[in-house]
Amino acid sequence: MKFHFILCIFFAVVCDGVHLQKPQKKSNNPPQDQQLLLLLNKLWQLDKNRLVYGREIQISVQGRVSWNENAVADLATRPLFGNINSLVLEKPTFKAFIKLLDNYCKNIGENELITNTELFEKEEFLRLILESETMKEVYKFLKLKGKVGNSLNDFRQRLDELWFKPYYRKASTKIEDSSGFEHVFVGEIDAASQKVSGFHSWIQMYLEEKKNDLNYLGYLKQGNSSSILMSRFKWHNSVKSLGSMFIGTSPEYEIAVYTAIFLMEYSDFRFMINGTPVKVTCFGINRGKSIGTCYPDVL
Repeated sequence: MKFHFILCIFFAVVCDGVHLQKPQKKSNNPPQDQQLLLLLNKLWQLDKNRLVYGREIQISVQGRVSWNENAVADLATRPLFGNINSLVLEKPTFKAFIKLLDNYCKNIGENELITNTELFEKEEFLRLILESETMKEVYKFLKLKGKVGNSLNDFRQRLDELWFKPYYRKASTKIEDSSGFEHVFVGEIDAASQKVSGFHSWIQMYLEEKKNDLNYLGYLKQGNSSSILMSRFKWHNSVKSLGSMFIGTSPEYEIAVYTAIFLMEYSDFRFMINGTPVKVTCFGINRGKSIGTCYPDVL
């Protein structure tokens, strides 16, 4: 996630040599989109696979780091994640999501080679999340709004294009080294600048921290609950200056929220999660056919 994403005022902005398309609608200009608000509230209620804080997941935010991007002091002596019930990660959508995480090259500029096994894993993940109540609700809503086709298979194909279609981030190389899923949920590293972009998944963060490939440095902002966190960390010695992610939510919930806001053409949208005001930002890429980035912020 590049910081200048949220500072851009033009419909099309340039990032790393490619155009990120900002959806045409502005968010939160009265009247607020009440129907989308109701949907997002319902998705939270429908997320039955969300982890129960204190019983299934615990985090230790520790020291608060500076908003200065260049400040990389480690103010956390312990990992972010404490005890997590490992059985939770065996739930079908979690298990299918985790299988996707090692299908990508983390370095920007490296060509992605997609195997038949990886294609099968992607199809299985899509099949499983489309069986969830959260994705069924999003499909019903978007179909009513005319944003997706009339069949569930049309919606699956749209999800495939939005999240998994490969594209390039640098126009100078035109190497198809990225996708919406890779950027948002896996993360990418620019070796030249040693900066991390994307990486907005708590599951990925937990697994990488467990492998000692990620060092949590401290938090920037936390909501009233433990459902969302903005933090700083190092991943393979590259820095994510401002990382933001939901905590404990299911993969199907996060895909559902981002997809709904993106396809409703909002560049950002504000709503409440468990008593915490949040804003989800979305940008398109590949002429708006694919997701360039999506991430939550604590307001």
